[in-house]
Amino acid sequence: MQQPSMFKWALIPGVIFGLISAGTSLGCCGCVDCLTCFGTVWGSSLVAALFYSQECRRVGYPFDAGPGAMLGLWTGLINAMTSTVFGALFGFLILGMWTVSVPFLEAFGEDIDGLSVAEWFGSTALAGLSGLVQLIFALFFSLIVGAVFGTLGGVIGGALFRVDPAPAAAPVTVQAPRREQDAPPEG
Repeated sequence: MQQPSMFKWALIPGVIFGLISAGTSLGCCGCVDCLTCFGTVWGSSLVAALFYSQECRRVGYPFDAGPGAMLGLWTGLINAMTSTVFGALFGFLILGMWTVSVPFLEAFGEDIDGLSVAEWFGSTALAGLSGLVQLIFALFFSLIVGAVFGTLGGVIGGALFRVDPAPAAAPVTVQAPRREQDAPPEG
């Protein structure tokens, strides 16, 4: 009985839920963005625990909260890296479209939250930092969040989808054949 590989079961949900997190966080802001981030990390760890427990059940390997924590940690870190990288790429594409459309919007007098478009872009908290520094900061924060919430999701998933070890084979006792001299006398 060999332990199944955790990497495959951490990679698939981590990447899928990371892409979902990167896509959904673009239109959201503030608290909603944090909830989608935490929810996708937690959800990806639970899904990874579900699939990994099925694989453990198939090969007869035990699975509980201990290995679930490790699986959740890996899933959360993969989710964080995927979400950060693809979120930055999606953001760059959308920001690129916004910067092209800023003169167009200003020509028609459009404003966002009472500010001109240029003022709104300059008013963000990290506007003074370069894009690389922002990406490193976001990756660092995402890795911490992914590790914490992924581990928590893995522990819960390990407890929910627990697989007990395969029962040991019953000991086989072989009885030696009786010899004639050991047999009780007849009669």
